[in-house]
Amino acid sequence: MQAAPKLKPLSLCGTAVAFQAFGVKSELQKDFSGTLKQLGGMGYSALELCSFKGFAGDTLRGDFGELANLEVSCIRTELADAGLTARSCQFKPAELEQSQIDGTLEWAATLGIKYLALLDVYFADRDWQPTFDFLNRCGEHLRTHGFQLALHTGNDFWARRNDETAFNAFLREVPPENCSIELDLSATLFNGIDPGECMSSNPTRFCAVHLRDGKKPTEPVRYIPSLPLGLGDIDFKGVLTGAKKAGVLNYIVEMAVYPPVDPIDALRQSADFIRNCCE
Repeated sequence: MQAAPKLKPLSLCGTAVAFQAFGVKSELQKDFSGTLKQLGGMGYSALELCSFKGFAGDTLRGDFGELANLEVSCIRTELADAGLTARSCQFKPAELEQSQIDGTLEWAATLGIKYLALLDVYFADRDWQPTFDFLNRCGEHLRTHGFQLALHTGNDFWARRNDETAFNAFLREVPPENCSIELDLSATLFNGIDPGECMSSNPTRFCAVHLRDGKKPTEPVRYIPSLPLGLGDIDFKGVLTGAKKAGVLNYIVEMAVYPPVDPIDALRQSADFIRNCCE
């Protein structure tokens, strides 16, 4: 079968559009090289990796299987062969603890990663200050080694305590040079937050936006699954306007979809939406 022609690289606000590895973790396990090349052919020229070792044993989301044992030099070669760069990678908090951080930074440096994005940082029903202290400590350490710490927003980033959200407390307690924000549009939809206004009102605080669509829930839910861009309720014109005002440089399409939706098809549809409606 003849390979499909490689499409023009996707771009938003003058920067290359990435896809997130997590949404295609099953496909990457089955055919790492082929999946990367397939997505590169759609016009994606970057990706946000997930720490394959860090996700090992993740009973909530699932892990990356044998990819956890893949040599970093092999990952670098496969990315280059697919014409992809990795600007960012998601890590678990334990990987930035003192016992693991040196290995984490060595792995990231080999792949040319700049942004180390933390996942699974929670703000519901707990004292926030230890978390802010951890982020400041990690962010300062990363800066001395040429990296930038980022926080991927979860649904509880807008949890309230004493009439203040964790988001607003974060802005006060954690300076932008120590930790930037990856804004997940699912989290804003979940909490009724206008993502464009949120970004434009807080310039310099956001390094990335995770592009996904979804339907506003009509009743309480724990999670809003992804939809291909343009098939849900998110106002992407407003998102991109706010992101541009905020100086966002990383746009990452995240398709954590539920069956029978296929993540590769969802990424293809999203690429078409960007190409036809947003560029």
